[in-house]
Amino acid sequence: MQRKKVLIVTYAWPPSGGSGAQRWLKFVKYLPDFGWDPIIVTPENPQFIVQDTAFVKEVQSMKIKVIKIPIWEPYGLFKKLSQYMCQTKAFTDPSTMADKQKNCFNQLACWIRGNMFIPDAKIFWIKPATKKIIKIIQAQSVDVMVTTG
Repeated sequence: MQRKKVLIVTYAWPPSGGSGAQRWLKFVKYLPDFGWDPIIVTPENPQFIVQDTAFVKEVQSMKIKVIKIPIWEPYGLFKKLSQYMCQTKAFTDPSTMADKQKNCFNQLACWIRGNMFIPDAKIFWIKPATKKIIKIIQAQSVDVMVTTG
């Protein structure tokens, strides 16, 4: 039986923790047993609130191709601003800021998140990923593509 290639495009991939990364990591783990060779496309420099280095070790033990695409991540800018404005080293998820102290920075962050990052701040990786994905599909003779968001 001829092996097939599946391209999986996912923002949530180790070292990200949480259910989004686990779902695809555990799914990909079994694909080679069923004749599918997975190729993962994920951001090179994403911002995560939850990280799990154990997942990175699990990926390294698999025989899969992971292609990381550099992206502009607005949460990186937000992280620097929040640390400066709030005098903290912790990265605060802007989606939870409405529940916290009502200062000018939090209100502005909530407004920006709710009005400018629609559907969410991850939209900025679509354009660079699309260009790279087209090249991968052509070069790798991909049979199936799965996207998740």
